[in-house]
Amino acid sequence: MRGRQPIVFAAALAAAACGPENFGDTSEMAAEEARAAAAGSEEARIELIEADRAFARATADRGIDGWLAWFDAEGAMIQGGSEIVGAAAIREAMGPFLSDTAIALRWTPERAEVSGDGGLGFTVGPYEVVSIDPTPGTEAVQSRGTYLTVWKRQPDSSWKVLADIGSPAP
Repeated sequence: MRGRQPIVFAAALAAAACGPENFGDTSEMAAEEARAAAAGSEEARIELIEADRAFARATADRGIDGWLAWFDAEGAMIQGGSEIVGAAAIREAMGPFLSDTAIALRWTPERAEVSGDGGLGFTVGPYEVVSIDPTPGTEAVQSRGTYLTVWKRQPDSSWKVLADIGSPAP
């Protein structure tokens, strides 16, 4: 995560300082490793934001099937103070809502962070539930809020949702 980068860099510099005979070579290697980690971290954040955007598009295009396609096998949601775990339970909870053609769930990731090992990450951003009138171009926002989605990197390097939490605006 972003907060760990200064700690990693400081630790690398401290280790380099332990052996004065190797200071030149070790500090250069440590600095290069820190730069590579920062670049990899930024790349992973961009990748995660793109995954979240694709998740939103799949949900808009395919409803509950698009929503479920992005969940990890162990994925869960927090909804109304309850934990909903697994595809069958998530389908039961979200299916009617995401199948209603008069309602749309929209969200946009504004921030992403990825763990130092690249295995977990999260996205945060605003969401809104919109009521769509059959008259073209007519819609009204029913509710707004902020979401937090926790992601898990899969063996094929893709990202899947491990947990999804929405918090309605007051």
